[in-house]
Amino acid sequence: MKTARYVLLLALILLIAGGSTSIFKNEKLVEAERPVEENAVPQRVLSMHPGVTQLLLALQLDDKIIASVRPYQKIEGELGRRYGDLPLLQEAYTPARETVMDLQPDLIIGWEHQFSETEIGSMDFWNKRGIRAYIVPTTLQSAHPTVRGEFFRLLDDIGQMFDCQEKTNLYKDQIEQRINALPPVKERKKVIILQSYGNGKYTLYGNSYLIDDIARLAGGDNLVKNTASFVSAEQVLAYDPDFILFVSYPGADGGSMKDEQAKEKLQQDKEIKSLPALKNDKIINVPFAQVNGADLSSIDLMEKIATGLRD
Repeated sequence: MKTARYVLLLALILLIAGGSTSIFKNEKLVEAERPVEENAVPQRVLSMHPGVTQLLLALQLDDKIIASVRPYQKIEGELGRRYGDLPLLQEAYTPARETVMDLQPDLIIGWEHQFSETEIGSMDFWNKRGIRAYIVPTTLQSAHPTVRGEFFRLLDDIGQMFDCQEKTNLYKDQIEQRINALPPVKERKKVIILQSYGNGKYTLYGNSYLIDDIARLAGGDNLVKNTASFVSAEQVLAYDPDFILFVSYPGADGGSMKDEQAKEKLQQDKEIKSLPALKNDKIINVPFAQVNGADLSSIDLMEKIATGLRD
């Protein structure tokens, strides 16, 4: 999600003028330090990661959520209705620090970059005010996140924090069963995970994103090791993948872009039209929301990629 990270960072620099706490009039920002209640089950959760919000809903923890960012795309069915019933923040990605203080959460969950002085403040800032702060493990820039590693760690941590280990262990078991049920790989495929901005600039996802491991489990070997953001077409054309995993934005209705629409959109990109995989219609649509998910939608995506690589 580096696009969102950089766009968000610029917006927030303008919004909070560098993150200095002195610009806020809210006196709660300078209240005395108080200890964090580490063992208490959170009752007032602020989720700044929509994938985690969906996970909490799947675990029937709706009543613990006092506010959430909006989903990255429209969610269908019962889960979508319940998500819509939550108090949703006006900000698309990260609230202002003062907004967070006004909400008075006892637990904040978010991306690593959100706990910085240019965004809502460090984990230490919140811990000193008696508020737990939790970074979603799959967003750690120093990690090469995997499903069985950082994703399972997230489930273990949520299970421990909310005293629902039985549910999270069952969730992990379901994921293992679905991984093991994938059809055998006769020949692994070379892939790139590509996001296009429509202006001749692209992001190539590497192993700092969970989608890299999802593709690997599905039978694809990512040719890109280190994520490269806002690169030129020339850098994309340096690769010759068997398949392109195209990271698509939501369609006009707010839901996932349809597969045929995504293919057509990428094939209309004149900058990279010489890619053999593009010419040969070897494109798999991977919606942005699922690429940055933290629930079973990521496993749905793994199964979709596995099917596509075998066609």
